[in-house]
Amino acid sequence: MNQKSNWLYIVWVIVEVLLILCSVALWLVAPEYTVLNICVTVFTILLGAILFYPRRTDMVTWLGSREGRNTFTHATTFFLYFCIASMFCYLSWKFPWQKDMTERSLNTLSQQSIKIVELLPKNTTITLYAKRQNWGRALSLLRLYRDVRNDIEISAIDPETNPQKARSAGVQAEGTIVVEAAGKRSIFVLNDELSVTNSLLKMIRERAIKVYFTWGHGEATCEDTAPEGISAFCKHLQEQQYQFARLDLQTQKDIPADADLVVIFGPTGGFLPQEIQRIQIWLEKGGSLALFYSPMFDNDSIADLRTLAKKWGLIAHNNLVIDRVSTLETQEATIPLITQYDRNHPVTRGFSSRTLFPLSSSVSLAEPLYQGVATTSLALTSSYPSSWGESDLKGISQGKASFDAKTDIKGPVSVVGVAERLTEKPGEKDTRFAVIANDVFIRNAYQNQTANMNLMLNLFGWLSHDEGIVSLNRPGLHHDPVVLSAPHLRMVFVITVITVPLLAFVFALLVYRKRRRL
Repeated sequence: MNQKSNWLYIVWVIVEVLLILCSVALWLVAPEYTVLNICVTVFTILLGAILFYPRRTDMVTWLGSREGRNTFTHATTFFLYFCIASMFCYLSWKFPWQKDMTERSLNTLSQQSIKIVELLPKNTTITLYAKRQNWGRALSLLRLYRDVRNDIEISAIDPETNPQKARSAGVQAEGTIVVEAAGKRSIFVLNDELSVTNSLLKMIRERAIKVYFTWGHGEATCEDTAPEGISAFCKHLQEQQYQFARLDLQTQKDIPADADLVVIFGPTGGFLPQEIQRIQIWLEKGGSLALFYSPMFDNDSIADLRTLAKKWGLIAHNNLVIDRVSTLETQEATIPLITQYDRNHPVTRGFSSRTLFPLSSSVSLAEPLYQGVATTSLALTSSYPSSWGESDLKGISQGKASFDAKTDIKGPVSVVGVAERLTEKPGEKDTRFAVIANDVFIRNAYQNQTANMNLMLNLFGWLSHDEGIVSLNRPGLHHDPVVLSAPHLRMVFVITVITVPLLAFVFALLVYRKRRRL
């Protein structure tokens, strides 16, 4: 009878230990289940009281014995080691440090995301609404943002167990994230890092940036989804919280006051003198302009725009850039592969990706008509004799291309030039003017060239005075952190949760038996 009672008592102790571990795990892993956690904790305490109180005398006697003292000593040592390990775990969580060893840094945030997180208001909250089994991947991404800013609060709610909270938050889809900061609120469905970053971008911008695209001269439009359209690039602008509209300079006397940037994208027809005058007035008042054009083999219909650009120190040549180095990569000398950028300008500072500029003209720098104007060449081809700007467009049409020192431009040839005039008048913006001697490289046919899009997003940010995030390269925003497959997760579980503790227990048991023999 006594042996049976002792056996049952041992089982009872094991159950009590398991319940204690279960209670701790519930509070750590699922703190939102408050009622369940309290019930399990209270039941564990009551069961422990029922278990140990009737045998309190035996326990005191046992603790006074040699075996009891040794057990208490070992338990205390284990507890201290556990506290030290817990302290290190807490410090590593509170002050995280990690090194991403992947080639393209796929498991860390991009520099753009880090910059946006640093600009967020204090006490930003990010709440995930998803089923518990889907929390892992989403929270692993969101914690990367919290690692940058410790004051960001991240939480997760299961809509199935808390449907009222989900309804009050306006959640309608699985994987919805709600961001709240400084009285602003953004709700979106989590897809990848880009979706989170774009949502956080709304928290730091006071208003949307307005971009006007000129219309009526054969320019490309944001509505055109054909390969020669620019709808893909306009979609990128929308994702960066830009707004865009058409601008008809023939009917509008003035450029709208809410315009942050005016874009002339690939005109095939000429501008009227009054249109050029309106653009000139806009620039003199501190406006920003971006001119995209490509070589015109038959008739130069944008001579007035070239004259306008020259007044601001940018010579928009009507030639064709030849780069023989590009044949190693693109197989075409008329598709320059750009790898050289100005390292000091905000647009290209830190930008190192390779960009393609098919059928490009060149942009040279000249003495500006206005005082205080600084000009810069942002993107350059390889050096001469590998590249040059070919001015004989008729000869190229006939398959002839050779460098002529009298008329051609030696490489490295600039394909993007910018001009800036700083204003001293309060309330006025600096004048910014960019000439991009190519209107092909960001059309829909080249939408998969991510680096092209990134360079233009940087340029548009600078032109629209959005320097907060403009000087950053943006590679890999569409990538997710590494997510382990189910077999890999099972292997990690078996090794860390079962195998290693079991080996430690067996080793401890062997040491204990050996000491007992001594």
